[in-house]
Amino acid sequence: MLRKCIRIRQGYTWLWPLFLLGSILVAGCKTIEPSPTIYIPASQAASKASLVSVRATGVSTAEVIVKSTAGLADQGWQVAAETTSGGPITLTPGSKQSLVTFTLTTCQAAGLVSGQTYRFTLQFVYNGRDTLSAERTYVHTLPAYWRRLSHLDTDEGDFTGSLLISKQSGTDYISAVRYVTDEQWQALLYDRSRDQWLTSSVPDLVPAYVPRHGLIRFQLQTSTDVSYVFNGLGFLYNALDQNHRLYKNTLFVKDNQGVKEIKDAGGDGEIAFFTTSDRAFLLTQLGPPALCIRRGNWEQYRGPDFPEAPGTLATFLVNGIGNVVNQIEGRPPHLYAYNPTTDQWSRRADFPGASRSRGVGFSAGNQGYFGLGATGEEERGLRDLWQYDPTTDRWQYVTDYPGQGHQYVMTNSAGDRAYLGWGYENQPTPSGGARQVGCTDFWEFKP
Repeated sequence: MLRKCIRIRQGYTWLWPLFLLGSILVAGCKTIEPSPTIYIPASQAASKASLVSVRATGVSTAEVIVKSTAGLADQGWQVAAETTSGGPITLTPGSKQSLVTFTLTTCQAAGLVSGQTYRFTLQFVYNGRDTLSAERTYVHTLPAYWRRLSHLDTDEGDFTGSLLISKQSGTDYISAVRYVTDEQWQALLYDRSRDQWLTSSVPDLVPAYVPRHGLIRFQLQTSTDVSYVFNGLGFLYNALDQNHRLYKNTLFVKDNQGVKEIKDAGGDGEIAFFTTSDRAFLLTQLGPPALCIRRGNWEQYRGPDFPEAPGTLATFLVNGIGNVVNQIEGRPPHLYAYNPTTDQWSRRADFPGASRSRGVGFSAGNQGYFGLGATGEEERGLRDLWQYDPTTDRWQYVTDYPGQGHQYVMTNSAGDRAYLGWGYENQPTPSGGARQVGCTDFWEFKP
């Protein structure tokens, strides 16, 4: 049987297959990510384990968290660490937290060196039959910009959703709505005082009678003291062909006369967007370059086309300027800035990191950030995070995302910090394919 938190010296080679196409959502005044869209074809009920996170806790220490389902015994998994040259790293078992759908076990890694890369390997017995493995590389980096927040205690539905953040009494108020089934939404509120996700009633702004994947939500002002929340778009799956998406082209908004339905002029496809206080700027990923602009008074008009054919898009807003990272396979991601005042696009410095797709973007303070996603034909997951300074037009690597997901991670910004979490990760299977694993961890990033 497998045992927890041990030391081994063993190399692994992984093949990471193609993910389903999706996108990342961020909404609100500082919100600027594309809408995440995911289909979950496999049951989430099988006994399994995940290497959730690796996070620096000190100059030479890190926290490692493993998630295991109720059907997987303590002896059914093991996690180990080593240097990239094969030198073993000591892992010590720590605390355990039992939730309704899974258990979180914390181990401590010691003897780490800042700037050095390490390899963490998880082996576990999947569904009582096969022994599977998952691997994570980790660069020990200080300072640690990350604060670990509560997991979402679930094993069903989409592991992504629409995320809105607002300030109330000086505290970030975080709400999320996610697809569970074709008949059910789930609305959630994050309680900072208790570090807990709480289920709430689905807002009447969300069309409860048509649950969909990739729901978009954003809030726009029409005047100083009047604002509206827009909900809609997204897609359904064709009941006869799960590879075919039925995109919805309506938004819902509530005024003093009730909930109204308005048509959106954008094309069929996944939407990437950023918002200012009174306007939303929407682009279609992997689609036509049309920029659609919607005002807080519900009017919509056409802006200047995006300067090149869109690939997968990630966006962030800094000092009122919208930034769009265009990711096309086989070339460096291009960055374009859109100035709402002059109504013009301008080419900025190319992203210097690895070429990728499905990366995410967000802002914190006066800087933009981009990273994560997948690269290569094997869709190898990436968790590197880079900072963009618009005043110098330069990029620099900052840190790795400590969480489990590397695609479809939902994110949103709130002043000097951002929130990231949930999403999906691939785990290899004995047949040579991969299983898409939903992630439930959630993080605060404050540089």
